Amino acid sequence: MQVTEIGVVRSNYVEHRLAPQQAALNPDETAWVEMVPSFAKGLRALDGFDYVWLITWLGDDAVRTNGPLSEVPHLVAHLGHKVGTFATRGPFRPTPIGLHLVRLVSIDAVRLTFRGVDIIDGTPVLDVKPYVKEFDRPGDVDTSSGWYGLVDFESVAKRRGILS
Repeated sequence: MQVTEIGVVRSNYVEHRLAPQQAALNPDETAWVEMVPSFAKGLRALDGFDYVWLITWLGDDAVRTNGPLSEVPHLVAHLGHKVGTFATRGPFRPTPIGLHLVRLVSIDAVRLTFRGVDIIDGTPVLDVKPYVKEFDRPGDVDTSSGWYGLVDFESVAKRRGILS
């Protein structure tokens, strides 16, 4: 299997423990992808989209790539709710691939600027894909978010200082 780095994230975060856990928890902060110049032409017409998916390589030092395939997510630790790795959005996975839905701010030559930062500075970008609501948003508004339905996101946001 071959994986190609098409760019690198430039953000204010240099430590994983200080970065927001999801882009939605940090919607206003701006960062950018510095594209490898030979891939910059691939950004053509992307500026017509409001959101993009960034697919990143989180790196072996950023994630646990071996170990148990189940955990008690911190969001529901108080409930003692254990889930499998593939039922989480966390970094503890067999393959360190990151998926980030971010708001596109601008594209300038080799720089793709976005809002909604949860990515460490220097993170390799493997791909950029447009968010297309007709494909990416389920038509059924009442879809289940599994165990995430147990989380009081307002309390989490208040604890993190996102809401007052």
